[in-house]
Amino acid sequence: MIGRKLLGLLGTLVVVAMVAAGAVAFVTTYGLEASAGDLLVPTLVTLFVVAAAVFGLFVLGARSDSWIRSPYW
Repeated sequence: MIGRKLLGLLGTLVVVAMVAAGAVAFVTTYGLEASAGDLLVPTLVTLFVVAAAVFGLFVLGARSDSWIRSPYW
């Protein structure tokens, strides 16, 4: 049980670190470099598509009751 909590904490820290690194890269690229404006629209579209895909998978998983009925659990 303690191992699961530690792995959950580690996973959360990894996700937070990746989000922070992405935010720093985004600000550094688009906030500090004037010539990077050409890539702003494709970057925002890519972020939107990824967010929509992740949200769609979340909704599909939340609507599914089969994970509760699995003999594994």
